[in-house]
Amino acid sequence: MLVNLPGGLPSHAADPATYCVRAAGLARAAGGDIALAGSPVLWLAPRSPQLSWGRDGHTQELPHAPLWWIGGGWREFPLAQETSRACAHAAYAPRSFEPPWRCGGALLRPMAAPLEPGPGTDTSAAGGPGVVRVLRSLLCQSRSSLWARPDVGGQWRLFPQALEFQLSRTEAFEVLSGDRYVLLLRGSGGSGSLDTVLLFDVMQNAFLPPVSPTRPNCGGHVGEAPVRWRPVDGTWGSSAPGLSLRAWVLESSPEFLLLLAPVCRDGVQRTAEDPHSALHLVGYGGEVVSHHLPCKATRLILQRYDKYFLLVKDPQEHPTGKGGACMDDDWHPSHDRVAAWLLSADDFAVPPLPVMLPGARSAFCMGADSSWSLAIARGSLEELAANYHLRQDTSQRLYLLEDGPTLRLWASRRLDDAFDALYEQHTFDGARLLRHAMDFEPLPQSSVEVGKSAGGSWLLCSPDLRHLARLSCAGTGAGRLAFWRCALNFDGEALSAKASRRRALAAAAVPAETSSFSPGQLLPKASYRDRGGSAWDSCALPSRDARSTLVTGLPCFPTVRREDGTFAKTEAWWIHPISRDAAQLPPLMSLH
Repeated sequence: MLVNLPGGLPSHAADPATYCVRAAGLARAAGGDIALAGSPVLWLAPRSPQLSWGRDGHTQELPHAPLWWIGGGWREFPLAQETSRACAHAAYAPRSFEPPWRCGGALLRPMAAPLEPGPGTDTSAAGGPGVVRVLRSLLCQSRSSLWARPDVGGQWRLFPQALEFQLSRTEAFEVLSGDRYVLLLRGSGGSGSLDTVLLFDVMQNAFLPPVSPTRPNCGGHVGEAPVRWRPVDGTWGSSAPGLSLRAWVLESSPEFLLLLAPVCRDGVQRTAEDPHSALHLVGYGGEVVSHHLPCKATRLILQRYDKYFLLVKDPQEHPTGKGGACMDDDWHPSHDRVAAWLLSADDFAVPPLPVMLPGARSAFCMGADSSWSLAIARGSLEELAANYHLRQDTSQRLYLLEDGPTLRLWASRRLDDAFDALYEQHTFDGARLLRHAMDFEPLPQSSVEVGKSAGGSWLLCSPDLRHLARLSCAGTGAGRLAFWRCALNFDGEALSAKASRRRALAAAAVPAETSSFSPGQLLPKASYRDRGGSAWDSCALPSRDARSTLVTGLPCFPTVRREDGTFAKTEAWWIHPISRDAAQLPPLMSLH
């Protein structure tokens, strides 16, 4: 078969956009019956002062020319005459933009209701806008007080705390077909400032806590010694949830509302400068899913993809050479190796999957003059294929850029396998769910000696990236949430976040270098993909488990006999509990 490509082959492209266009044209010319696997496309974009962890606000000098990468290795962008390095590929650098949901349509805005009586006070004389309507609820502002009631019946309810807000800038999110409303109160600050989140229940005519305290992981990861955290300093004497929440709106739609809030180590919010963060997903059906992240909100960058949320920590969050400082701070000692957390938009109830940096056994550079960056990209990697049949696999993977005197790329396993791979550990204390943390392998022919260290000047980007979100740390817009995106991305739309449960699930993570657990102790759970489910879904009770079983053996080491052998299967079906000694484990084939 002869295919006419006027511009040439994709491998001869001079920039990422040309490569993607030629690869798409080649796939259309070959037809749908022939699968053509393309290489992942990545490029280095200069970090703007807003996307950097520095507070000086000055643009850092680039140590070398911008590069981009496909399966064959690194390439330089074509440099036009009298063009600087920073402007050589300006179209590929993230630029600030306003997401569509900020421009209206995703959240409800109040409308004036001049015929409705107020709560017995003359709000117009106090400078307030009077009574406004949000579908089935009525709101009224009197100086720093907020009143609310249902539109039909009910008395005015006063919020028990004083608030600084402007009722004209208030927005609302509808829950349970109008039975509840999440109110977003905004003050005189600009767009992206910290909002005050309230929850008003129309049926009960009362203000309720919008979220519950998040569930932190005090013990670190599996196989590591627990750390006793010191008591939390604060003005509150209990961990009871408050009636208000200070948070930033990361994303919104008529189906969900995603919030980022600062919290303390116990998951309770006390001030806007709390050292940890919490992600709250409020769904239209009333589900509230919360995840705890042991990192300050100003040190996180949210990367939005079609199916995933990637929350990346700043490389300088844990200073190099101060390993003992984590013992006196708010993190477990192993958290300095956690580079990011990965969440699935298809099921937000699944706990975040930790992304671990390569350990001390690898050649990963973690010096004071080095940095790193993360990105998700699709494409085939024949050198990391598990077998011959997966050489053309183009599933999404996570890529790690080692940004130091030597530029090098690292790649992870498939992201869908990482989320579907769930293990169950049976002990005498019961069963618990485990997952393997995301780790990386170095890509061959991806090392480039650049001589001078970049020092965190580069940001790894891909066409799969929809946008970036980060809080400004300095300048007039300090503390405001801003969004950036690249001009080059694949066609399509990001999936709306949804949750299969009304609360977040729980599972521990096993680091890649943990050797205290043998493979026989972690039994994989079935994924039930043929039924449209996942490994997190509980399966039905088999008929053999509903029947009475025979238990033999010692009381401390029993053997459960599920069924006797038959002509087709001569061996009896039996199970005995899993122990920590691998020598005492039964063959895995007998457990199927």
